[in-house]
Parts: sequence; structure tokens; C-alpha cells
Amino acid sequence: MLIKFVGFDHIFPESEVFIMGNSLLKTERKKHFIVRPFPERDEELEDIFRTYDFELMVYFSNYITFHGTMEGEAEKLRKVLSYCKRSKEIHVIYLTGPEAGDVATTGKTLLVRGAENLCCQYGKMYQIPVKIVRIPYLYSGVYKEDYFYKMFAAIRSGELVEIQDNALNLNWDVSYDFDAEDITYTVELATDYQFQNVIFRQEGVAVPEVQTSVPAAGQYFVRVRATDSSGKTQDAFDYYTTDNGKNYGMKCFYVTADQRIEEDIYEKN
Repeated sequence: MLIKFVGFDHIFPESEVFIMGNSLLKTERKKHFIVRPFPERDEELEDIFRTYDFELMVYFSNYITFHGTMEGEAEKLRKVLSYCKRSKEIHVIYLTGPEAGDVATTGKTLLVRGAENLCCQYGKMYQIPVKIVRIPYLYSGVYKEDYFYKMFAAIRSGELVEIQDNALNLNWDVSYDFDAEDITYTVELATDYQFQNVIFRQEGVAVPEVQTSVPAAGQYFVRVRATDSSGKTQDAFDYYTTDNGKNYGMKCFYVTADQRIEEDIYEKN
């Protein structure tokens, strides 16, 4: 959500508000209140930032709802921050859920912390005033995509209710092509560093993150390969070090018995 002149409706009656994203609200131009979906094309997003002189942006993270959608969060946040850096007048508030503060490290907490770190990096590099606010999960009794709405709707209709288990979220840095070609990713998760036993594979991924179920306790290896429109491929990760040397293009992590995720950091004995 983008807010101009720091305010909203009756709380700050002289404000102008611009909301981008999925919303049940409707545009009311007499109240200086504009609602529209998040642009699918970068050119549309650029036009919005050129047209409106925003002073404050409040970004509602996907992680602000229980079992919120993971896909696309990092890339969408990066796009918005890249336009904010062009104007030193925009203040940014990033509203997110409580998971980044969890003591236990899981795939989701790593992803949430990564989004927060992205905000901090842009703030530091481009002198953008950024504030990160962690709040309890939001829920809705009317928004049909909300997790709790769907769960209680299923209960009312007598359907079987499925409680989602903890998910494993894999994310990586965005790759860039010097010729501005489109890039897609291939993600593989295996039980061995030679990737002979692949337990998860996804091709044609457009954003730098995927989600799958948490596997059983044990050691796992993940590699991501970026491919441009010309077919040129490059590994997204650097290397994983063992006593036998470096294994390039992969990372290693462990799933503990209590479903925590621990990255394997090599320490030479």
C-alpha cells in the first residue's frame, strides 16, 4: 500500500491513499482513495511512481498472515524498493509477521529474515528511511483467500479440514542478465551432493524462491541454476566446502528431529 501525505480516510482526512494489491476495497476518488491490482508489468509500476509523488509507503508483507503466500515476495519487494531509491523523500514501513523473531530456525523464518534484510540493505545503500514493524498475524472473516476464512468455511460446510504442516522455503539471490534477457530457475533438492537422489525438482521458476514440504530429518543439498532466454546457464550458489574440498553450485543444510532447519557451515578440524 502506498500512502501519500501520511494519512488515511477519517484518521487523516486530507490524505491521498493509493493501494496496490489484492483488496476488497474499491476506489473512491472523492475521498482521494485509489485501489488497483499490483502491476504485472514493470512499466506499469514505473509509471505509477512517476505519476504520484509518494511520501510514505507501507508495504504489507505476505508473511503478515498465517500461511501467507511465499511465492514472489522477495522479487516484488525488490522491485518496489528499487523505485523508492529514486526518491529520497519516500519513507518506507515494512509490516511483517512475528516469525523472524522466532528462536528456532526454520525454512520460513530464513525467508522472512531475508525479506527484512533486503529492506535494511536498500535503506543503508540508498539512504531510504526504512522501518520494519513485526506484528501479530492478521486474519479476515470476509477475505476468501485468508487461511482461517477457508478453514472455518470448510468446517461450516462439513468438509474435511486440512491443517498445513511446516513448509520448507528455498530462496536465493536474483540473477541478472547483461542483455536484459528473461531468466528462469531450476531448483533441485537431493540427499547427496552428486544429486543422484533428487527428492524435489522444479523447473521454469520465475522468482527467486520455491516452497515444498519439510523432508524427514537428515542432511540435504540444494542447487539452483539460472537460465536466460538464450539457454546460457549459471549456478545461483557459490560452493559447499567439505574435508575433501569444494563442491561448486550447491548449499547444504540439515533438518533436525524437531523439524528445525540448520545450514551446514564448514568448520575445519
